[in-house]
Amino acid sequence: MIKHLCLLATCVTLTASAQKIKKEPFNFAQSKTSAVAVNSISTLYSFSTFTAPYIPITGTSLTGGLKWDDVTYTLSAGFNAKLYSQQGSVINLSEARTVGFDDFFNDPTATFVAPMFEDLCDRAYDPNVDNEGDPGGISVISHTTTGTPGNRICKIQVSNAGFFGENDANGTSVSSVNFQTWIYETSGDIEFRYGAVNIQNQGINLISGASGIVCGLIDSVDTNTGAAPRANMLGGVNSNSPSYALWNPNTPPSVNATISNGRVYRFARNNNTVGLNGLAATKVAFKLFPNPATDKIKIDSPLSNVEVSITNVLGMEVKRVRYTNMSEIDISDLSTGVYSVSLMADAKIVQTQKLVVD
Repeated sequence: MIKHLCLLATCVTLTASAQKIKKEPFNFAQSKTSAVAVNSISTLYSFSTFTAPYIPITGTSLTGGLKWDDVTYTLSAGFNAKLYSQQGSVINLSEARTVGFDDFFNDPTATFVAPMFEDLCDRAYDPNVDNEGDPGGISVISHTTTGTPGNRICKIQVSNAGFFGENDANGTSVSSVNFQTWIYETSGDIEFRYGAVNIQNQGINLISGASGIVCGLIDSVDTNTGAAPRANMLGGVNSNSPSYALWNPNTPPSVNATISNGRVYRFARNNNTVGLNGLAATKVAFKLFPNPATDKIKIDSPLSNVEVSITNVLGMEVKRVRYTNMSEIDISDLSTGVYSVSLMADAKIVQTQKLVVD
């Protein structure tokens, strides 16, 4: 049997040999299209990056101890999640690389997010001798939903995953990656959280070769041409400070593959329908005290149950907390210096004030 999958301007061909399906490594260089890049970078999401301890989740296993490669798993977010113009509670995770509402393999206009859009598989899966679903898998994919209604986060985790390129060449993968995708209920924010990342043999493992990993958000990509109306892809030689880059299926943007343990890429959704009686669309004054401060601060605001974002002088978010009016915020972990404290409602900044930590 021969199976053809044309995806993102790349044709991946699966051929049968001795009753065993064999595929070629995923490679954008196989593309035969000259499709242009996206029309524009979407302003729907604002990008920021910061560090936070990588905490493995305890959740429901999707892989169940079995070897996997080209598998789509379906899970429930537990709430009505948002991605570009789409909403839904049922999420598809395809090949451990894409998260979205669409069927990544069969939908001609798939919308998805990808913390690592590489050809991943179970580290123990040898495509030359194994079948998908064989026992002995060592790369676990799991998910959980945390928080209370209105403030829930769907967390999808890929642990100890390997690369098809290495597995196909060597029967196993010496490289391994760990990462999570977080989807926020009310704000619609998306986060990529990276744990230990060890990528060797980049020439055969990475779509873009040694230039780095492909990651970001893509809206309604045309799987025949690879073009997309808008996207929020990342690029940069410094994985600690990447920026938006235009998507192009022939030469996809990439981020340096040396991503540090604890790195977070955050895509904050900007233009939600404004709730809280429309207060987020106006400047709402709040009081911040004490200021200067050492250990804790309080905020007095007409809004309640909002988020507080604290950024340093480089514009990097160092803390984000859900906040109830007049409760205390612990800042004892912040270094001495000047920060910006922003009050956020429905992912919109209501007002920002300076904070001095001494």
